[in-house]
Amino acid sequence: EFDGEQIHAHDYRSGDQLKGRALAPIIGRNAEKQRLMTVLDGLRDGQNQTVVVEGDAGIGKSRLVVAYLEEVERAGMRTLVGAGSSIERSTAYFAWRPIVREVLEIEERDGVQAARRRAAARLGGDESLAPLLNAVLPLRLAESELTKQLAGEARANSTRELVVRLLADACGHEPGFVLVFEDAQWLDSASWALIGLARQRIVPLMTLIVARPGVAAQEYMQLLREPGVQQLELEALTAEETTTLVSHRLGVETLPAAVTTFIQEQAEGHPFFSEEIAYALRDAGLLRIQGGRSYLASNVTNLRDLDFPATVQGVITSRIDRIDADQQLTLKVASVIGRLFPYRTLEYIYPAPESRARLPVHLEKLTELDLILPEMPEPDKAYLFKHSITQEVVYTLMTYSQRQQLHRQAAEWYERRHGDELQAHYGLLAHHWSRADEPKKALHYLDRAGRQALRNFANAEAIRFFTDALALDEASKAALQDSVGGAGRDRAARRAEWELLLGEAYVHWTRYLEGREHLERGLRLLGRPVPGRGVVLRMTGAMVRQLVHRSWPRDLATSDRDEREALLTASRAYARLVEVYYHFGELLASVHATFHSLNLAERAGDSAELAEAYAPIGAFFSFLRRHGVAQAYFERALETAQLVNSLSALAYVLLVKATYDSSRGAWAAADESINQLVSIGQKLGARRRYNDGLQLRAIRQYLSGDFEACLQTAAALLVAAREVDDLRFQGWAYYAQVHAYYRLGEWETAQARLADLEALYALGAGLTDEQLDFNMNGIAGRLQMRRGDVNRALAAAEKAFQLSQGSLQTSYYTLSGYSGGASVFLAHWEAAPGDRERRKKADQALRALRRFAATFAVGRPSALVYQGDFQRIDGNVAGALRHWQAALAAATELEMPFQAGRAHLRLGRHASAPEGEARRHLLAARELFERVGARRELAMVDEYLADQTGRYDEQS
Repeated sequence: EFDGEQIHAHDYRSGDQLKGRALAPIIGRNAEKQRLMTVLDGLRDGQNQTVVVEGDAGIGKSRLVVAYLEEVERAGMRTLVGAGSSIERSTAYFAWRPIVREVLEIEERDGVQAARRRAAARLGGDESLAPLLNAVLPLRLAESELTKQLAGEARANSTRELVVRLLADACGHEPGFVLVFEDAQWLDSASWALIGLARQRIVPLMTLIVARPGVAAQEYMQLLREPGVQQLELEALTAEETTTLVSHRLGVETLPAAVTTFIQEQAEGHPFFSEEIAYALRDAGLLRIQGGRSYLASNVTNLRDLDFPATVQGVITSRIDRIDADQQLTLKVASVIGRLFPYRTLEYIYPAPESRARLPVHLEKLTELDLILPEMPEPDKAYLFKHSITQEVVYTLMTYSQRQQLHRQAAEWYERRHGDELQAHYGLLAHHWSRADEPKKALHYLDRAGRQALRNFANAEAIRFFTDALALDEASKAALQDSVGGAGRDRAARRAEWELLLGEAYVHWTRYLEGREHLERGLRLLGRPVPGRGVVLRMTGAMVRQLVHRSWPRDLATSDRDEREALLTASRAYARLVEVYYHFGELLASVHATFHSLNLAERAGDSAELAEAYAPIGAFFSFLRRHGVAQAYFERALETAQLVNSLSALAYVLLVKATYDSSRGAWAAADESINQLVSIGQKLGARRRYNDGLQLRAIRQYLSGDFEACLQTAAALLVAAREVDDLRFQGWAYYAQVHAYYRLGEWETAQARLADLEALYALGAGLTDEQLDFNMNGIAGRLQMRRGDVNRALAAAEKAFQLSQGSLQTSYYTLSGYSGGASVFLAHWEAAPGDRERRKKADQALRALRRFAATFAVGRPSALVYQGDFQRIDGNVAGALRHWQAALAAATELEMPFQAGRAHLRLGRHASAPEGEARRHLLAARELFERVGARRELAMVDEYLADQTGRYDEQS
């Protein structure tokens, strides 16, 4: 314990460098300030506002924001400020550290114990989730029973939910508050995700994002596309504004005309560049200042004749060249630490002991020259480079060996300063040791930082750390040989593990192609088989090995700890590949990975990985219609998940089991699993599992004919998916709405939701779900055919058919893709029964639907209904009646009332005794359609009943 250590050490006082800083008054920007004040009016009215302020470095973004924050605080509203850092851009939640510290009311001198007490007070006694705050601040809280269950996405979601709750509680009584993030070009992905959740959950809230142009982060680009987000681009100052600015900075009333003209020509209205030129002229003695007046030196005839730098970087360099060597060294050392540099850190790594005592004098002079600013007073004295450009320029003035030495000393300082509490500084230490050219140390911290990022579900950062580790390992392999990573771990094993972790991060990020590449490469490095030539043989071998395990049970588990961890690592890799291969529709490869994952996990003993490995084996045997074997594997999966007390594993098992039960129409069992899955997702904050549960519930509801309930579930799924910006689940929510509205006879609404789905799909990124694409085209074909647009209907049906042929659709919820295409081709053939090509296309679509129904029982009623339609159009009425009777029996057994109603409708319409058997079928169909709300079909039944009654009256 280091209770004396400050929890808010200056290493991450990133946000306070903007808030409350006494910067010089802003010059110009009246239009921009007015726009921001207009936004503030909307905030007062209770409306959430988001503004992006964008401009080049030095254009005056910070001064504008500081001036605006002063207005906000005068209006009685609270402001919270965070900032990105070029050095810490891979550290999860770095930008949120000052915000969370302020929300928790952690004081300047609080040690760890005091900070914990303040956090507990803010949580109101419910401290079960408090350890999640370790991801943001180094509180070093021990894991609770609940947080031990959390990993990956669930842990990240729960962390964000907790921070947003604390934020909302702290600002709940405010008339509105402003959340500011400066240097957003350096925000990490976890910080972006937390910003997104705060914007959705807290009302009223103004979010102010300040960034340089060209930010490539996907979250930033999507933010700019959102409706209502205002973008404010800062332009250059006018000549008059530039003159006023420079005069104010120099403390003079006027400037010589030659100087104003020269500055305007050189800087072209760039505020920071203009200031630096003025300071450079002053420092060089070319511009004299006396008594509030300024004048050119007598030896200056024409400023244009001077050999003056043409860039802001060149001007800064010229200014630094004019200060003495010790002051230059002070600046250089500070530039290695970062834009914000604590005095104690500077003092420790300062490489010239003989002049170390004069550091305060050097810093005072550098402050006078406006190169740095004082940030914090004693006893925690800290300074700030006036601008990040200044820091960047100073850093480049050093030789490689100088930077190398200073980075080494900085790294040693952080290790010494923070002792056993290094988790909050893994990324920073990796940065310094890498630049110190110490690969062994750098790889150690890259490994730790990558694992930490993966645990926090900061996948972009995990990818960056592991990619850097692999590149550094390759570049330094001759020097390192096999010494890194601990005894007994050779270089190939270490690289294999990084490849597997990198692959896992890519899969979590739903970038399956890259994930596959790294996972397969890592397994090859371990000597493990991957699909390719001979996949059938290897798959068969794995299946036989599993059969041996089941036929002759024995204790397979190893007692060697290292071996167990290696087995679980490989098992997890195969499990991720199951997801990848399933996504690409590669059934054999998926089965291969499934059995390998289970066999390895069984050798490692009881674990969450073993529970998760049993479940897909159950799904595999369900495809083979070996339901007894499938159930046995699901029981093993559930028992193991409960034995190892892993809610995360249990949620995955429930997901797979609910899918299996739904596919065979076991609705009660499916409902039980779905309800548990949703409950666990809520408890753990596992939004993906929660959304999985809602998706399965919506599909179960429309398949079983509960269309109104389906609409409610789909609406809840849409809200939940938007909260985490998950386009895939948004797509499934829209699809469920399309299907339900279509069945309810609300075709215009169904068409509108289909347009929403197609627009979402057009975004591309984040929505690469072939099964959803398949279903979307199936339902689109139905809707277009109903509207009479035959060409578009056929195009959609053809695409659905091609998708069914190109890859094996292995999910029961792709039924709509198969049945939608079949219905369109049948209707097209019925319009020209003699057209052999149309008949052939309908027959091909039906064959695909029958294959689907052979695997998934819920597809049987549709397959039988449409096969009956095929027989009727082909002139075989007796065959049609047999298929419709079989469809009715299947739908009744599976408790699918809408499908039963369709079978009754066809039997009633085409039976030979309309006043008897046919009428009974129509009345049964009417009762079923009325129950599920299928208004289109209900109208059809009433029309047929009225027609039959009319004919009966005529006969009478």
